Amino acid sequence: MTKRLVLIAVGTTVLVTGGLFTNASAKTKHISKISNVRVTGSKVYGHTTKYANVKLLSTKNKSLGHSKANKKGNFIIKTKKSLKKVTFKFKASKKGYVSKITTYKAKKVIAKTKSKTLRTTQASAVSTKRRTSAQLAVSKAEQLVENTNESLKTAQSSLLKAKRLEGNYSYILSDCKKDLDFEMGAGSASGLAGAQQRYNDALAAYQQKEAEINTYEQQIADYTAQLTQAQQALSSAKANLATLS
Repeated sequence: MTKRLVLIAVGTTVLVTGGLFTNASAKTKHISKISNVRVTGSKVYGHTTKYANVKLLSTKNKSLGHSKANKKGNFIIKTKKSLKKVTFKFKASKKGYVSKITTYKAKKVIAKTKSKTLRTTQASAVSTKRRTSAQLAVSKAEQLVENTNESLKTAQSSLLKAKRLEGNYSYILSDCKKDLDFEMGAGSASGLAGAQQRYNDALAAYQQKEAEINTYEQQIADYTAQLTQAQQALSSAKANLATLS
């Protein structure tokens, strides 16, 4: 009698344990991922676990339709409007299985988004390239203005020095002319020769300074014109950069 009770208890334990294991095992089954999705005018086709209930939901979880998979796992859901260009979700469920939600993104929507992103990226790259080019143009124009202005100041300074030296040589030339006139009146050959040489030297130095003055004056005229052009180019470059900012 006691032995029989023990066997019954053991059997009951095995049955209960086996039942719990079976239930636990059932609950760990997962619905197959929705596959072979095809969208037509007003129908959505797909494949999942056989006899699974499939709901069609919008991205905001609004119901768009429902159906039940056949013994092969295929299903067809009729919709009120075309979903060809719409992103939506499938919710598949079946008793004893873990439910599964799958999102379907319309290919055209994806392509359109990628195309838009590509265009935006390309436009941004072009815009950045244009701004960089405009900034470089401004920098070059500013450098040109600075260099030309510096050259103009140097030419103006050199002109002032040359004019001061020209004044000095003018006095020297005038004195040499007086000496020459005196020696010519005195009639001394040696004195006349020396006076003539000094006069010639003074005249050559004076003429050299006059030539330098003419050169510096021409440089100043050229640098002034170049500075005006450089300033105009700088203004234009800054205006162009402002439109791209």
